Amino acid sequence: MKTPKQKHLTYTKRMKGKLKKVIIILCICITTYGGLYIFFITQSPLPYKFMDFNKNGWIELSETFRAIDIGTRYINKDDKTCKEYFYFKDGLSAYVDCEESAKKL
Repeated sequence: MKTPKQKHLTYTKRMKGKLKKVIIILCICITTYGGLYIFFITQSPLPYKFMDFNKNGWIELSETFRAIDIGTRYINKDDKTCKEYFYFKDGLSAYVDCEESAKKL
């Protein structure tokens, strides 16, 4: 028969094993979230300053999903060549940036 001290040691070892599994799962989740976040930010044609759709100062993962579905095209506006960012789903304009394209041209 096990003494109370031996029972405690066995319980502690089981808890350490479960704790390690929980920590590993948390690390995998955080790494996956961070990887998706960085991937979608780098793949979006939209500049970083325009990705904050709700203007709260943070670019959330949902905003990066929205930003990846945006394309670019050049338009003429007030005798300037501007870069227009548009939504792929309907072709409507998301943002028009005349300063950046004027510097490039």
